[in-house]
Amino acid sequence: MNPGRLFAAIAAVLLVVGASVFLFFRSSFSSEGLYRVQTAVGLDAAAPERHIVPEGFQGWAVVHYAVEGAPPLREEDDALIVEYPASGRLDTSTPAPDDEGFLHRGYYRQTTNGLAPLSRVGDIWGEFSHRAFTSDDVREITDDHVRSFAGGHLVGGSRSSGFFVGSMQEFRATEWPVEHREPVGPGPAIEDAIEEIEAGRATTPVVVQPTPGSEAMVTFLVRSADSQTPRIVSDVTGWGESPDDSTFDLTIGTMTRVGTTNWYRLTTQVAPRSRIEYLVAYGETDYRVDPHNPRRAWSPGGHAISELVTRDYQPPKELADPPASPGGRTVEATIESRALGAPRRLLVYLPPGYRDGGNYPVAVFHSGGGVVCEGQAPRVLDWMIAHREIEPIVGLFLDSYIAGDPDNHEGPPLRGFLTEEAPEWLASRYSVSTAADEWAILAKSYGAQDALDAALASAQVYGGVGLLIPGRRLTPADLEAFAQQQGRRLHVAILAGRYDQANIATAHSTRQTLADAGHHVEFIEVPEGHNPSTWRNHFRDVLVSLFGAPDVRPGEA
Repeated sequence: MNPGRLFAAIAAVLLVVGASVFLFFRSSFSSEGLYRVQTAVGLDAAAPERHIVPEGFQGWAVVHYAVEGAPPLREEDDALIVEYPASGRLDTSTPAPDDEGFLHRGYYRQTTNGLAPLSRVGDIWGEFSHRAFTSDDVREITDDHVRSFAGGHLVGGSRSSGFFVGSMQEFRATEWPVEHREPVGPGPAIEDAIEEIEAGRATTPVVVQPTPGSEAMVTFLVRSADSQTPRIVSDVTGWGESPDDSTFDLTIGTMTRVGTTNWYRLTTQVAPRSRIEYLVAYGETDYRVDPHNPRRAWSPGGHAISELVTRDYQPPKELADPPASPGGRTVEATIESRALGAPRRLLVYLPPGYRDGGNYPVAVFHSGGGVVCEGQAPRVLDWMIAHREIEPIVGLFLDSYIAGDPDNHEGPPLRGFLTEEAPEWLASRYSVSTAADEWAILAKSYGAQDALDAALASAQVYGGVGLLIPGRRLTPADLEAFAQQQGRRLHVAILAGRYDQANIATAHSTRQTLADAGHHVEFIEVPEGHNPSTWRNHFRDVLVSLFGAPDVRPGEA
């Protein structure tokens, strides 16, 4: 045989074998197949692991092993089941496997049709696994100090491991999770901290942030009431609700007793510039504010809730600064709605110096009464216009929903109101642009579905849509239906809370689905949860995305 041909044949065989081996070990099914092969020939092998992320999940998934008080992992068909919540962060009391490699892991996504395998070739990136401390290290710091690593009280053999789900471009654009970095240093001794709190010289929780921009260690300290073990329910630990709100997990945030005292602690780690809301829970129905934390979160209903912030947190300037002068003016009115079968109140914001013939861009706020009153929208708009973050715009704030109307005439009636009646009413009375690219509709939480529906309607009134912490009412079926509507390219701005554990997956899947459908999507993720303060403090960012100059807009998806 010709030596050249022989060499080429050998090279081809090696290439095929190498590619097959590569694809085998990069696939989700290789972990369990490898385990069966190893055990069949009598070799010791780490049990396979099935790492399962929720439908629509994109981002870092991290599991913390050997966390006291956390539930154990379950087993199925000799495999350890690691099922991540919507937040992507999972604590378990199960010890870390001895094998710190990755070949025993398989990755899957939960879908309506069961588990769909994820490939290491294009879906999984940045796998990491490291042991937090030696047993001696852990004994030393947990006996005497408040110390944080990845949430919870760490014990010997603790380890965190994780991986990124998404495209290579998304992986490169996303910071590594805090669990992949070195843990922050110890805080004050617990006994000293409790003594200072009892003397009234210190407040809770204990927040240690070495430098601005670094991760912060948060240690909650609570005195027990009636010998009950308290829990911390919060943005960062979770509030306990199930995805469909049908049940509550009453073990979320269970605290650990400090020695023989009646004080309890729970330690976690948060991102830079975080603002976290929380309550102390005793039993099933007794939820209280932290008595040793004077800081309270803003709430439109006046309900008391505790709040913590990291040292580098910055309150919104548009609310912290004095009101801008001159300011715009507001006009209250009522619109008779044939579509909804009843009148609806509204408020029009006119910018400073408003004049006829101005042809102003328009921001329509669906269910916007609360945005005006509690959210202080006119003040925010005045500030943004005065600081030239946006050009002067007209705002239309609609009381789309009314009390006593259980279904609020959702679907076609509400679509008719948002795309025909309200815009026509405004255009007949004020000087506004007729170009769809200069109209945007915004909604928060529950109303996100309605806003998207209106923006994609055949009337083509809106060229932009702002979704502020969109809720789970926006289902995968809704998104798929919206994605099928062709011929429109919307400018979409999505505000999401990193610690909005129940809804962050919805925000990510909305971003991905709309971007895949060809819409221009800007995604604004902030280290906060799902609450009124989050949208109030950041809807300025959404307005900048929709109406601001390109040099002041957030990053594009």
